[in-house]
Amino acid sequence: MSFEIPLIRADFPPVEDVAADYEVIMASGRFSNFGPREQRFRQGIARRLGVPGVATYSSATIGLVAALATLVGIGDGRRRIVLPSFTFAAAAQAVEMLDFVPAFVDVDERTLSADPDRIRDLIEDGPTAGLLLANPFGIGSAAAADWERVAVTAQLPLIIDSAAGFGAEYPDGSPVGGHGDAEVFSFHATKPLAVGEGGAVTTADEDLADQLRSASNFGFDGGRESVRWGLNGKLSELHAAIGIRQLDRLDGILAERRRVLGWFSEALGRHRVPDNVERSTLAFLPLILDEGADRDGVVAALAAEGVEARTYYAPALHRHPRFAGAPRGPLDVTERIEDRVVSLPVHEGVTRDVVARMARVLNESDW
Repeated sequence: MSFEIPLIRADFPPVEDVAADYEVIMASGRFSNFGPREQRFRQGIARRLGVPGVATYSSATIGLVAALATLVGIGDGRRRIVLPSFTFAAAAQAVEMLDFVPAFVDVDERTLSADPDRIRDLIEDGPTAGLLLANPFGIGSAAAADWERVAVTAQLPLIIDSAAGFGAEYPDGSPVGGHGDAEVFSFHATKPLAVGEGGAVTTADEDLADQLRSASNFGFDGGRESVRWGLNGKLSELHAAIGIRQLDRLDGILAERRRVLGWFSEALGRHRVPDNVERSTLAFLPLILDEGADRDGVVAALAAEGVEARTYYAPALHRHPRFAGAPRGPLDVTERIEDRVVSLPVHEGVTRDVVARMARVLNESDW
């Protein structure tokens, strides 16, 4: 089904700019293997986020796998990685790829991110090897410092999946990208900083960053001998060139989306947004509908208005057939909100009039 206003509209540099980069790359004969554009993009990420260590990847999922393998190791089919059920499937799949068991933890109703108290309980419930928590929808969680305290106390590595969060800020104003042992970003075409397909892992530990880069290149360490776990996960020069362009454009992209959020803030009634959404990157706007609202009815009514809305993250991961048998703690908050969250478009194609149309649907008494 096509929509007048799709949920996500990719925002890329002008064709002529990318064509010029392509011409230079073709003339250089350097297409991958940490070429000059990958190095420049990596350095730009480090400057933007104020972190010393960055490794780029061909996708965020590969970045998740590499971060887990480097920080936690290889599983034995028994030890657990704690992660929220209210997140994207790539996280649990990365856990399984390394022979760990995903163990699902509940979230906080205001932030939609993992509840530190529930994490502590789940760690005590079974053999735990690490924490893979999430900044949902690219929203920097107020719980990040608490996650770090839990991880230090339990002596567990902490990886934060911040897939949509490049350019977002935590509630204290610090950039998303500097918490935990490492944070993972996506540069997929659906993200505000889009290169088509790609990702990065950021860390305050420069030695860890070197290991993460090695992991993206077969575990090589300066020569042609593999010294650690690795695969081929390198970011190409063309994707890096697009990334360099996108870094220059990102502030404008985010400003436009936050302007649309301002219109929503004026128009929404009884429904609410997660805490700190105003500092997020707004790949789309997650809205938590009022208790008892007919979420599917809202989605259908918006579609009738030509507006695409989706239902991230429903069903939650513990309801997916693949993960149905995974261990989990109580998930009462997850199960209470998963049918009330709807994702709305906020890209540059959304005008004030479109926001008013969405608001009319959302504020109908029938919901």
